[in-house]
Amino acid sequence: MTDGLYHQVDATRREVFDLADGPFLTEFEPAFDAASFARFGRDIFWRPDLVSNNFGAEWLGRHLGPDFRIHRIVFREALPTHIDTTLVPVRPGLVLVNPDRPCTNGKMDLFEKNDWQIVAAPVSVRNGAAPSRDVSNWISMNILMLDPRTAIVEEAEKPMIELMRQLGCEVIPCPFDRVYPFGGSFHCCTADIRRDGKVESYFPSLDSGL
Repeated sequence: MTDGLYHQVDATRREVFDLADGPFLTEFEPAFDAASFARFGRDIFWRPDLVSNNFGAEWLGRHLGPDFRIHRIVFREALPTHIDTTLVPVRPGLVLVNPDRPCTNGKMDLFEKNDWQIVAAPVSVRNGAAPSRDVSNWISMNILMLDPRTAIVEEAEKPMIELMRQLGCEVIPCPFDRVYPFGGSFHCCTADIRRDGKVESYFPSLDSGL
C-alpha cells in the first residue's frame, strides 16, 4: 500500500478524517476487501467503505467478466467497514437489512421489484457497549449461511438466533466474539472458494431489461 492510496490529513493540526466529506481512499490503485461485497447469485452488491474504492470494484467486475453484475449500493451511514452489518443475503428471495441504515441511492428497489422479502435485523445484544472499536453494534447481522437453511450465528446473539429460526433456518450457535477485536465476525473472516451448482440470477427484472 503506497501513500498515494490515502487522502492525507495534516497531523500537525491534529485533523481527524471525516468520511462524510469524501472517501478515505483515493483511486490511485484498486483496493477492496471481499467482505465489502455481498453476493446474490450473479449479482454482487458493493458498499463503498473505508477499505474499498471505485477502482477496486471496477477491477473486480472486469476480472469476473460478463456473467456477473456489480451494483454500487449506498447507505446513509458510511462509516462501517464491510457490508455485512448492513445488507445480508439469507437465501434466494430473502435478505436481512439494517433498519438504522436506509439505502440512499435507490438500489433496494431491485429487491422490491423482484419480490424479495426484506427483513429488518435485530440490533446486537452488545448495543451501546461494543466489545471493540472495530465492530458495529450491528455485529449481530454478521452471520454465515452454510446453505439456504443453515446459519452460523454468534452464540450470545439470542434475538438474531430466534429471528433466523422464525425464518426457517437451522441455527448453529458458535462463540466468536474473541475475534471481534480483529475487525469482524463470520462473514468478514470467511471466503468460499468453491461452490456447487451454476451461477443463478435472482433478479429477473435485470435479465429482461425492465
